[in-house]
This record gives sequence, structure tokens and C-alpha cells, in this order.
Amino acid sequence: MKNIYDQFLYKDIKASVTNEDFETSDVLRVCFQLGNICTYDCSYCGDGNKNGTHKWPEFSIVENLVLEIDRIYKAAPYNKKEIIFEYLGGEVTLWKDFEKLLILVYELGNKSWLITNGIRSLRWWEEYGKYFDLITLSAHLEFCDIEHLCDVGNILINNNVLAYIGVLMYPPKWNECLAAIEYIKENSKCSCFTKTLVKTTDDDTFGNEWGYTNEELDYIKKNTIIIKGSIKENEFLFWRNSKTREIQIRDSEIGLAFRENNFYNWKCYAGIDTLYLENNGDVRVGAMCRPVPPLGNWKKDDVSTIKWPFEPVICKYLQCNCGHDLRARKFKINDITV
Repeated sequence: MKNIYDQFLYKDIKASVTNEDFETSDVLRVCFQLGNICTYDCSYCGDGNKNGTHKWPEFSIVENLVLEIDRIYKAAPYNKKEIIFEYLGGEVTLWKDFEKLLILVYELGNKSWLITNGIRSLRWWEEYGKYFDLITLSAHLEFCDIEHLCDVGNILINNNVLAYIGVLMYPPKWNECLAAIEYIKENSKCSCFTKTLVKTTDDDTFGNEWGYTNEELDYIKKNTIIIKGSIKENEFLFWRNSKTREIQIRDSEIGLAFRENNFYNWKCYAGIDTLYLENNGDVRVGAMCRPVPPLGNWKKDDVSTIKWPFEPVICKYLQCNCGHDLRARKFKINDITV
């Protein structure tokens, strides 16, 4: 990313971005991985996200953690006005106390986002969908029932929930992915997006695509998102030149597919704009990256003793492939970008 832009911002709604958004952030996004029990066994998904080694927690532990994060991050020096809890599993809707968590977050005035395979019944979505602000329904073509997924999406849209369907573009199932996209176009009220897959190497640097052909990458570039109505705009990457204040806007999925995500040696506000709660209990600054040791363990520690971060970290990775980590502001501090 050798260009004139030295400041980075990730925003969901294109029209709302101003120069002032680069200066401060009044939103905390918490990626909350509650366990790793899943109903699917996708080829491209790591064992740590699906093998059941981390069981669901007791609700009292989760309740104390959510209350503490709400207390800390809404006060100085963070002064966050809004906290978004984005839930991951495994498939987190399987947890017996998930509904209690949704109600707690709602009563605190915070927001719930969810990434789900949509496996729960239509009746469940009718009853509990109202507690969400945004839901990504993930279409994993090795296993999913695309008809059911579209029915769930339509229920959510009918109840004024921002919902969209992400099709995981798995090359061995490429034709099935294309067929699913066509079905979604015809039968779903949801916006739909294509999701590129990435691999992680043993040394924790990111790379090694799944072998997309040039034609497949071209399809992804041209069909990043199919908008239905005005329910949600795509997610965008914004770069700004701190001297001229010129802003460049790029689509996030295109940015990831074409490697416009190199922030090596940049200052990153992970831990301040974002927070990651791992299914083993670790409270981490980064989701896919590990710039500093865990801040504590939400499953084992007294959460009131956790020392929350006040300073940004320096990125030591060649690529930022995680949508959650991308949501933290980033600022270039020198010219060592490789």
C-alpha cells in the first residue's frame, strides 16, 4: 500500500464519513467468541472454531464481563457512546443462555451483531431477531440450506433488522456458490456479498489464497455486493492524506482480495476501538493478530482486575485480513511500509 494516504478508517455507512471521523472514535466494537461448538464442519474453517474444545460459559460470568466493559469504556479516557457486541462461535445461537445475553445488552443500550449460519428455526428468529441491529447470515455451500437461509433473512428484514447474506467463495464449490447467489437474488430481501477466503501460515503471517483464478477474482471484484433496496450499504475502507485531507474510498472485500491491507509499522487502535474476547477466555487487543500478550482471562479472572489498554499498538504484520481488526483506526508513523 505504497501511496500518499497515511490514515485509515473502516466504516459501514459510506455517506456518514467525514474528516472528523479520523480524529476520534466514539464506538467500541467487541468481537465476542463465546465457544467453539458448531453444526458445520467446513473445510476452510480451523478446528478451533468448530471442534467443541471450548464449552459454553456460565451466564453469570458473561454478565459480569459485559457490565464491566460497559462501565470502563463509556467512561474516560475512552468515552465511547456506543458498544457493539459481535457474537461468534462456533454457532453461538446454540448456547442455552444466548437469549439472556441479548436482553442484557439491549437493556444497557448497546447493540448486538451476529455472524451465524442461521441454523435456528424460523420461530426462533421471529422471537429473538428483534434484539439484533445487524446480522450476517453465512452461506457455507458445503452444508447450508440456502432456502432456509433466505427465509431467515426475510424474517429479519421484515422486522427491520439489518441483515445480509455472505457467500463464502470456496473454489472447490465455485459453481454451487454462483448458483446460491442467483437463488438469493431471486428469493431473498437481503443484500448479498461475496466473501474471499484467506489462509494463515504457520508463522502467523497472512497470505496463501485458496488458489482463485483470475476469472474468479474478477467475478468477486465485479459482484462484491448485490444491494436489495436501501437496507444497508457495503462496508468501505477509507484512506486519508493527513496533509491534504483528501479521502480515498475502497470497497472492503475488493481491498482484501487485492491486498490493499498492509499496515506494517502503522499505529493501530485495536484494544481502544476494538476488543477481542476469545473462546478460551483470553481478552486480546487483536483478533487474528497478537500484538501484545492477553490482557487477562474473562473466564478465569476477576474482570475488575483487567488492565485495559490506553495506547495504540504498532502493527508488525504484512496484511490485516480480519474484518474485526480492520475496524480499528490506523495511522502511518513513518515510511516503513513493505
